[in-house]
Amino acid sequence: MFDPPPNWHEGLPPGPAEERLQREEVEVWPDISEAERIGWGWSLLVSDREEEIEDRARAVPGFRWSEVGILDPSVDPRLEVDDPRFGVVLNAEDFMAEGGERLDGLVVDGIELPVLVRNVRFEAQRAVPSRSGPGRLACWATSRNGAREGWLTALHVANHSAFPGSVVDRGRVCIDAALVDVGRIGAGATRRSVPPTDGSAVELDLGTPTPATVIGVATNLGITRSSHFPLRFTLSVAGSPGDSGGLILADPCGEPMGIYLGANELRNGARGGVGQALTQLEYLMNLEAYL
Repeated sequence: MFDPPPNWHEGLPPGPAEERLQREEVEVWPDISEAERIGWGWSLLVSDREEEIEDRARAVPGFRWSEVGILDPSVDPRLEVDDPRFGVVLNAEDFMAEGGERLDGLVVDGIELPVLVRNVRFEAQRAVPSRSGPGRLACWATSRNGAREGWLTALHVANHSAFPGSVVDRGRVCIDAALVDVGRIGAGATRRSVPPTDGSAVELDLGTPTPATVIGVATNLGITRSSHFPLRFTLSVAGSPGDSGGLILADPCGEPMGIYLGANELRNGARGGVGQALTQLEYLMNLEAYL
């Protein structure tokens, strides 16, 4: 979709972000960058204003989900600036609209953040198999405190008629994740996942390791830890049919961050990848990933 510049965060004061991270009492990984810390803190500050975001979303035809992240004039022309901005995106499937609309901004700690509508179409990227199946396997994992074990992938991959295995556990309601048995057992050591944060560098398994950047993280409209509100995130790079289920690793720490689900396509043809956060699966499924 677009690659944000390294200095995308410079317009955001770090003080409010640091104070918000301290209130959250979150565990921060050792090699987190300054941009990731600022993006994470400001994402939490925006999430504190969920009711205001929901008020705006109710007026958007075809609204699907909201996210906080990096906006870029190359895909968001209504931004009306030359450089990327941090703000709120309301994703909608409304191709009757002429283009993305700019709504009233959201003022947080004295900073007005832009709020834009993006008209998107989501494509789950499974495929009729040309190799071992219609998608990829992320990693070996256990769920329900070790009661089930199998390979982690996207549920829409496991549900494909050509999938060469069986589902041993699955995410509830809107969570597109499953553990599957494909006749072989994995190995490795348990690895704690890291949350997706705006500006994070990641590595996608698209057949070969592919670098990308997190450019948006879903909000939950005030409903925390619910399987009705998947914690998805948008990536600067999209894969191809057959890439669903692949692993997304944080770079450079190599910790698991998510599984690849598919791509969002805008009216102008720009495409961005979509991932499901493993931190949510750890909570909802008692998932443990092995690498």
